[in-house]
Amino acid sequence: MLEKRGYEVRVQPIIQTDAGIRKPNILAIIPGVSATVMDVTIITDSLDLRTSHELKRQYYDTQSIHEYASRHAGCADSEVEFSSVTFNWLGALCKQSAKALLGLGLSKNNLKLLSISIVERGYQTWQYTRKATVRYRESSTDIVASRTLSKRCHRANQDQDVVLGRPAHSHLGSEWMFSPIVSL
Repeated sequence: MLEKRGYEVRVQPIIQTDAGIRKPNILAIIPGVSATVMDVTIITDSLDLRTSHELKRQYYDTQSIHEYASRHAGCADSEVEFSSVTFNWLGALCKQSAKALLGLGLSKNNLKLLSISIVERGYQTWQYTRKATVRYRESSTDIVASRTLSKRCHRANQDQDVVLGRPAHSHLGSEWMFSPIVSL
């Protein structure tokens, strides 16, 4: 999106600082004019968007990163800006992040698309982790259980592996594989 608006974009540049290596997600440069250092963060809905935005911005707003950005952009140190792109997992965007993105030339529709993308990707991640299971095949019968349930049962009964409350004997020739969960 930023390249279409005339920016030279560097993704995750490695910047050596006094505090160690920093890797902001985006360094957007207009050569000879300005540079904007941005880092994306997605937080839970129980955290404050403004506070999270400011903490992330302060994390990157250091003298070493100012020098790096101004040197690579060929601009004055005063023309380097810092922001974060702070969303919560419900797709809400921090007001300060929205102002920074709009200042870079993105439209409100672009921000809506980013928000929708955050929600979709979060849902896909939730589905993936919810469905991730270990399947144990025993001859013609498949025994399926979630890894979490299997670990809880194993802790409860150290003598044998328990899958869905049934003993699963390891001496049976079987294969392990990851598969989506079948209804439990």
